[in-house]
Amino acid sequence: MTISHGPALPIYEHSPIQRHRSIRLLTIYDADDFEATLRAKLRTYRLDSAPEYIALSYVWGKAEATIPIHIHGHMLKIRKTSVSRSKDGGVARVQLMRFIYQSARMVLIYLEEVDGWEEANKAMHHLCEAKRDGILPQFAGARAITRDFISEVDNYLQKSNLPARDSDVWQPVTRISENSWFQRAWTLQECYVSNNCQLFHGNTLFDLDVFSITLLDSIIGVIAFKIWRHFLDHTGPSSRLYLLDFQRSKKGQDQRLLTLPLFTLLAFTNGSQATKPCDLIYALIGISPEADHPSLQPKYGPNEDDIFIRIAEYAIEEGKGPLLLHSVPNLAKDLPKGSASWIPRWNADETRSTFGTPSHRMEDCTFSASGHSDPVFRSREIQGSHILSVRGFIFDSIEQVGTCRTDIKEQVEVAKVADPITECLVEAHNLVLSRGGYRHYPNESRVSVLSRLATCDIEGNTWHVRAPVLNQTAKAMVLARSTKQPRNDPHSEAYVAKIKDIMADWNSPGFGCNVELFASAAANGFRSQRFITSQGYIGQAPQSVEIGRDKGDKVVLIAGCHVPFILRPQAKGRYSVVGDCYLHGIMGGEAWDEGRAVAMEIV
Repeated sequence: MTISHGPALPIYEHSPIQRHRSIRLLTIYDADDFEATLRAKLRTYRLDSAPEYIALSYVWGKAEATIPIHIHGHMLKIRKTSVSRSKDGGVARVQLMRFIYQSARMVLIYLEEVDGWEEANKAMHHLCEAKRDGILPQFAGARAITRDFISEVDNYLQKSNLPARDSDVWQPVTRISENSWFQRAWTLQECYVSNNCQLFHGNTLFDLDVFSITLLDSIIGVIAFKIWRHFLDHTGPSSRLYLLDFQRSKKGQDQRLLTLPLFTLLAFTNGSQATKPCDLIYALIGISPEADHPSLQPKYGPNEDDIFIRIAEYAIEEGKGPLLLHSVPNLAKDLPKGSASWIPRWNADETRSTFGTPSHRMEDCTFSASGHSDPVFRSREIQGSHILSVRGFIFDSIEQVGTCRTDIKEQVEVAKVADPITECLVEAHNLVLSRGGYRHYPNESRVSVLSRLATCDIEGNTWHVRAPVLNQTAKAMVLARSTKQPRNDPHSEAYVAKIKDIMADWNSPGFGCNVELFASAAANGFRSQRFITSQGYIGQAPQSVEIGRDKGDKVVLIAGCHVPFILRPQAKGRYSVVGDCYLHGIMGGEAWDEGRAVAMEIV
């Protein structure tokens, strides 16, 4: 579109808003044609008496992509994607953001077009309409996507005159979710609080709620499997859509906003982005029950860690100290100089626990490694260092570690994880044998130990459902691999013998109903490291653990924490947090001894 500049006009300048809880609304007037300069009016209103308005939700485009508009006889250059957000008012503006978007008649999301958007929009619009009307093919059950369902999808696409499965037309559909809008912290708040959220892409307007549940539907997994899996691997976009769907489904008839605890929101939005790290917190506080908590109010300053410290102090004050330790990035060696290892940096790329579950899930009490003890968490600052005091004791030292399979992806077909999972099981089996065998588990079969280890026992007592899955996987390895390869090959005679050794007490094979669930959980678990302790306990820990009885990493039980932690010795008898861990045989409180608990300091 060409914009006619006309005669030179003075540059429009605006002054800060002085009135409390007030906003500016931009009224844009119809132009005579597409070549005319846009004319607009900018007025200030109190939020509670403003006329109906549409709020834009967007991310910045390129700075040089601007067009001029005329306001009150003055010129204002705006980016093509948006009207510039005013930065005046600072903290007051931040606190008001939630109410601005909650009060809007509509929140309009603008996304820049992806290549091939025209055909993709047509196809996606059809699927959204069908999803809304409940006529999409329905996939039921936890089994991997079946041939029958794939056949049903193929028939549906043909009858609906839609592109065939795996057509290039479908690729832009899931690529839409790669837009940075799906990653930004503030845009989450903007759509989360809205009563009517519409997504504008190309020339098509989508209802965000319908678009979200359609993009997450299994039919997309059949149509564009590889891209869909890639989308689900990126926790930011997929978690956001799940969160929006959850919020809408739980919204009561009174249309009140469903607020979730801050720690839950932080876990769901791991990987979100913001120009300033503190905005990752402020955007979420606005949609949490903690919105009015005095110690969490927005405050901008030179110390970017200030909000992380305040969040940590708030957690301790509220009795949620254990959540802090579950939420550290498990990358202690990469902490910025002077940062405390026990204070989560919520802008880190990875804040998930060894168990492959968001940190808030630890509140579900799946485990009770420290029995029924109460948490005793206190913090203090000494010469600029933030020190956490807890009660606990060193249970054991890490003696030997295995590999860390970062190549195993969580969202992948079962067939592709069979080999690496089996290799990891053999490695774990060898570690156990190196320290006296299965003597710590006299009443448990090997398949029980290894299958529960594989998924860090996150399914609790349902491990027996997974046993046939492991059995079938191992048998497939034995039958499919030649035994006439060099002995150092992963599938040599010695290797096969180890698998048979593991299989000795396994029952008849047969895939259970949750084979894909197991494969996903096991793949996530094996991205951690298997380790054996000095006493011969087998477990899984974060990456980059260090071995050695004296100066190596320690397995520590901390009062009030449901799982053990890996702590690293530091100067003055203090420790740093490496991360949580799974240690088979003590997760139910078997090793907790109140008499051994002493004060421990973590830096």
